[in-house]
Amino acid sequence: MFQQPLFFKTTQRHIDPSLESIDRPFLDKMALADLVEFCQDRGLRTTGSKAELIDDLLHWKEDTRPVPAPSTPQLFDDDDYPFSSATAEQQRLEQQRLELNSREFSALFLDGSPGLDIPYEELRFGRRLGCGGFKDCYAGMYKGEPVAIGELRLTQFNEVDLQEIKHEINVLKQLRHENVIRFIGVCTNPQHLCIITEMCEKGDLFDVIRKYKKPSFAQQVSYMYDIALGVSYLHQRRPSIIHRDLKSMNILISRDDRAKVNDFGLARIRPKSNALMHTQCGTPNW
Repeated sequence: MFQQPLFFKTTQRHIDPSLESIDRPFLDKMALADLVEFCQDRGLRTTGSKAELIDDLLHWKEDTRPVPAPSTPQLFDDDDYPFSSATAEQQRLEQQRLELNSREFSALFLDGSPGLDIPYEELRFGRRLGCGGFKDCYAGMYKGEPVAIGELRLTQFNEVDLQEIKHEINVLKQLRHENVIRFIGVCTNPQHLCIITEMCEKGDLFDVIRKYKKPSFAQQVSYMYDIALGVSYLHQRRPSIIHRDLKSMNILISRDDRAKVNDFGLARIRPKSNALMHTQCGTPNW
């Protein structure tokens, strides 16, 4: 375990092309559910009035600034921040410390699980599928297989954040069902923290409903059946897993129109089969 809180230091990379041509009149015409999706994708609050959500999005837009190339984070201790110009010896010691932290960083996520640590060099990045407040998602390739790569990008990424991501990875790596997103591995390089899962080419169910031809009644029933099978699998495990944020944006659709449950950031493992969970969770507007 880490002896001190750890942070990522990054050059600010706050690019949001999807908002460049959007203004208040355009946002005023959007449905509340669409505004909620915009806010959630950017790590903004999803509660409040429509006007408040629009204000948040416009403030986010004003804070965007282009940079010439993606930045790469460095891991450092809080008492070393900010970095000053270092001598060659200081740089050498810093590199040694980063190598040690890299091993600790990997151990934090993998817990000795074999075959799950994926070298960053073996990932091939393609088009960007989406972005949020702390993560960019890309289509990619790993060992010839199409995958989805979620690359995390936080300016202050402390140990609590690491533990939350570790929780999601620990939930994902236990699951094997055709209606639950398949976890492939994690890249634990401190400069490139990525979660790799199977690729679902059609995106999430929310987008399928909005962007494509309305699914037939038979297809809608098929989606519901797939989701029910996935949730039933989670609940029938021992101990069972409670998703706690089931909505259309957390259901992915594969090329062959199979629905898969995704996003286990709020999931909790229920220790006893008769235990109840009372904590408020999920996305309030949903």
